[in-house]
Amino acid sequence: MKILFSPSETKSALTTHGLLKKESLVFPYLYEKRYQVLKQYQALLETYDTTLLQNLFGIKDTQKNLVQASKNIFDSFTCKAILRYSGIAYDHLSFATLDKNAQTYIENHVMIFSNLFGPLLAGDLIPEYKLKQGESLNGFKTEIFYKEYFSDAIDAWIGDETILDLRAGYYEKFYTLKQPFITMKFLKN
Repeated sequence: MKILFSPSETKSALTTHGLLKKESLVFPYLYEKRYQVLKQYQALLETYDTTLLQNLFGIKDTQKNLVQASKNIFDSFTCKAILRYSGIAYDHLSFATLDKNAQTYIENHVMIFSNLFGPLLAGDLIPEYKLKQGESLNGFKTEIFYKEYFSDAIDAWIGDETILDLRAGYYEKFYTLKQPFITMKFLKN
C-alpha cells in the first residue's frame, strides 16, 4: 500500500543529519527541477522584505520569528520528513515510538506533499523551513510546477499498489490520482 499525506504547518527544529543534497530526496534524477523551486524560495528569503516574508511564512508578529524562519535552507541541517513535521496527525502517529519495521514501512510507503519540496517520502531528509499553505513564491505556484514535472515519477512509485489518499484538499493539486484509491475526509465537529 502507498499512502499519500499532507505536511503540517508546524515543524520541529530537530537536526539529525547533514545538509540537504539530492540523494536526500526521492527522485534524485529530478533534483534539478526541485532545486529551481528551492532556489526561488531562498532568493525570496534573502530579500529581507518584511511584508513579503510575513505573507510567505504566515507570520504577523516579531522580527525574531522572521529571522528564525528565514534561515538558509541550503546551510541548514536536516532530519527525516516524518520527524520534521509536528502537527496533530504527526503527533498522534508518534513515529519515534514505533518499532523499526513500522518505521521503515512508513519511511518508504508514505509520500508527503510539501508546498516547498513537492513530493517527499517520509524518510527523506529535509531542513526546517516555513512556507504558508497555498502561498506562491512571488507568483510562482509550486503545486502546478510539481504536478507538471513529478507526476510520472509518482505514477511509477505507486505502480499497481493500493492507494490510501489522506491528503488535505489543497495538496490534491500537486498530483492527480489516475487509478482507484481509498480516501477519508476529516470533518470538524
